Amino acid sequence: NDVNSDVRLTGLVIPIIKKNADWEKMTALIEKRPNKESYPVKNKKLGTSFLFRIQFYEMLADSTFEKLNYPIKDFIVKGKVFKYKLDYESEDILFPDNGLLISVLNMGPCDKNGKMLSIPRFVFKEFNGKIIKSINNIYDIPLIALHPNAQNDVLDYFHSRYNENSKWEIVTDGLYPRVVNGPMKQLGLGYELEIKYYK
Repeated sequence: NDVNSDVRLTGLVIPIIKKNADWEKMTALIEKRPNKESYPVKNKKLGTSFLFRIQFYEMLADSTFEKLNYPIKDFIVKGKVFKYKLDYESEDILFPDNGLLISVLNMGPCDKNGKMLSIPRFVFKEFNGKIIKSINNIYDIPLIALHPNAQNDVLDYFHSRYNENSKWEIVTDGLYPRVVNGPMKQLGLGYELEIKYYK
């Protein structure tokens, strides 16, 4: 086959799931329609805004990734918005031959203008007369939506930033057992592409 192609990213749709699900609404839905196989996740308004950052990586032959020199794009996750559409029409985000990894990184809590907030990761609480150190859950962390159906041969990866030696790992039930109405496997990102064919 002598036909080659260039693939350019023109838009990206990022779905968000919030951890603060409205279980009262979920229960009401289940009672109203008890025989459905699945139910939409109902979310409360997100009290704290979060800054998310999009970066691009090229997939190398040894299944590692090298950061590409494409523009970094930030967006703020807030309120009750469930999908964020980012426009790349005016930018030349081309797919490398080995594949493109789109990194969606939660940078942390921010104000309405995207300025990062200094919120402590841990709090100290009294429990049974003892002071214990606990993760600070005063705000709900928004998550990238995953869905249970593997489509085509696309693989998704996650990367922990808690230590400098961590590597990209494939999303599987064992390594990433997030559950919303069942085990989740594939990232639910939507891609808008322009494909040009040439000989």
